[in-house]
Amino acid sequence: MAEKVTNWVESTGYSVDLTHFSLPFEKASALIRIEPGSDRRFGTTKVVMSFHYKMKWGFLGDVIDFLLIRPLMERNLDQMLRGLEYHLASGKVVTDSTLLPGQEMYEFESDPIINYDNWPTLPHAG
Repeated sequence: MAEKVTNWVESTGYSVDLTHFSLPFEKASALIRIEPGSDRRFGTTKVVMSFHYKMKWGFLGDVIDFLLIRPLMERNLDQMLRGLEYHLASGKVVTDSTLLPGQEMYEFESDPIINYDNWPTLPHAG
């Protein structure tokens, strides 16, 4: 898979278009955004990550999405956010074999909801 940054807003987030996937996507993009967290006393940060995609193969693609792809994407988003949390808290590199403790220093929200007609965007820096 290859990623191309399509929008970067300093201190806010970025979006990427994904290409050369091994999964049957017609089109895919990801959006990562940071916001102030709910606990301002400790200066927490909320990280919002979403993955948007359109499947190939019409109805068959929709069935594959429902049964296989969506659960896989939800699990992968959760793992990426937990890995980010671990790295930010420990400074250690995260690998496939890293055991991630249940630290609650950061708030995470993943939203892999698909919207084919209204792809998410970040506000442009201005």
